[in-house]
Amino acid sequence: MDILYTNIDSKIRASQHLKQLSYGNLQNQFLIAMQELAMINNHNLYIVIPPAREDYKSHIPSLDSIFDDLINISKSYPLKIINFFYDNDFTNEHFGDTDHLNQMELNS
Repeated sequence: MDILYTNIDSKIRASQHLKQLSYGNLQNQFLIAMQELAMINNHNLYIVIPPAREDYKSHIPSLDSIFDDLINISKSYPLKIINFFYDNDFTNEHFGDTDHLNQMELNS
């Protein structure tokens, strides 16, 4: 099954993701519940912020404003954030579309 949005403009795709910010409080409650369950079970919770193409990133406000709630939650809970959003090791050839990595050989 192909989940890539290769025909969608980066501005449209970024706009679609930014609309999800309106779910903030519900998402935050779910994240806190996941973290509390992880703590009960003595597990670590990792949040991975994936990389994105440059054209996509140009339509996204600063990550600090987007992930402000996540950062605040991480100050109260021991969740770990792994941020690849600004990782320069990823180039446009690594992406199948604006915000999904394509499948590449492991030695690439």
